[in-house]
Amino acid sequence: YHLAVALLNNSVSLMDAGQPEEAAPLLREAAALLPAVGSFSLDVYMIEFTASYAALRGDWAAVAQLLAASGRLREEQDMPLAPRDVGGRQELVAGALAALGEAAMQVETTAGLGLARALAHGPACPGPPGHRLAPDR
Repeated sequence: YHLAVALLNNSVSLMDAGQPEEAAPLLREAAALLPAVGSFSLDVYMIEFTASYAALRGDWAAVAQLLAASGRLREEQDMPLAPRDVGGRQELVAGALAALGEAAMQVETTAGLGLARALAHGPACPGPPGHRLAPDR
């Protein structure tokens, strides 16, 4: 658990410092640990951090899908977003909407709701640039 938290925290610090490609291996390593950890909240944070990573790469379709998935999972488990995180999530949604347009945003959001079911069996894991984000099992 503690190693996964440390990896996620370090990946967020790297992304905040403008180093998303250095964050990707830490996200992958954390994703590999999460099934054994068995923490629903860490799984949701992993999905949301991966959405932030996708935004830094300009993969707005993945952002929309991952945010829809994490939103669905949060709703199903009564895990509201912390007030301090609302602004960041709104920025990601606004970025995805601006990049995709309303129609494509709706398509990707719908795909993300389906992705939530798949992610219930394992967290998302960032891939190399150009790789679509998907469950790792």
